[in-house]
Amino acid sequence: MTKNIFTIAIIAIFFVFTSCGKDELVIEPQVSTKTDILTFATQEELDKTLSKVNSMSKEERLSWEKKQGFKSFGTICDEFYETINLEQFKSFDEVKEFASKHSDKISLSERYGEFYCEPQKNNVFERYIMNENSMYRIGKTTYYRSADGVFVVDSTSKDLANIQKSIKKSNASSKVSSSFVTEYIVGDTSTIGSDHYRMMFTLSTYNTMMSLTTYVVRQIKLDNYARWLAIWWLRTYNSTYTVKVKGTDLQWGNWFLDGPTETKDVKSVYLLNDAFPCAGGSVNTQPSLTWYNIVATNEKNCSINSSRTF
Repeated sequence: MTKNIFTIAIIAIFFVFTSCGKDELVIEPQVSTKTDILTFATQEELDKTLSKVNSMSKEERLSWEKKQGFKSFGTICDEFYETINLEQFKSFDEVKEFASKHSDKISLSERYGEFYCEPQKNNVFERYIMNENSMYRIGKTTYYRSADGVFVVDSTSKDLANIQKSIKKSNASSKVSSSFVTEYIVGDTSTIGSDHYRMMFTLSTYNTMMSLTTYVVRQIKLDNYARWLAIWWLRTYNSTYTVKVKGTDLQWGNWFLDGPTETKDVKSVYLLNDAFPCAGGSVNTQPSLTWYNIVATNEKNCSINSSRTF
């Protein structure tokens, strides 16, 4: 068995909303049966429900969706992804053709010099509250969520093609630039026989805009992968991990996540995903990661014992 440790520092490209504790009540949004879209009375209702839904287990989330009479974009894409039999592909070109044909549900992208195939918009935090056309509604305003941000759309549009044409303005896609370390990736790749596996932690903190207000975002994500035809595919493996991360910004000061040691089956999960509104409207709070310590293993012999001060 051979292993290699890799760490990559890049600017974050993800967007999230505010989070809440597990004991808070989930707001039950209205569902329009004609358009199959969740409607929230206020931004605060959406934020609380979004955070709660993303903290649910898969079984809890599916039960919640069923209760709403709604099937989310995330669930639709995840269910399709689970049906993919990797052994049906004999070449990279076959995967490329398949991903192009089903680009509404999966994505094939090159990151860090390697290829990853994942459910579509896998890093979009709203994927479990938006409908199959990537929409949700706050009051009378309809929003379309692309991979790059949130856009206001014409609520009279009837299908995705018209929705994409009707985008009026960006509502939350601007990322405030920073010269600090705003994302860091820590992982390990193991080889068992001819099979390759990867465990990856993505640590992020950055500013993003929402309704002319800056938010400070903190995000920690764990993904497990297996490789087939030189492509990394998300797979569920039993994992044990302890994650400690420090960061800072001008608005909220120093913060410290002292995560407990956890053991669970993991494919792709956020260990931390929250955002705090800042006073002063559009500002740069200079968010930065300052330190981390991660100790983790999974059932495929990936092993991480890494610490760094930036």
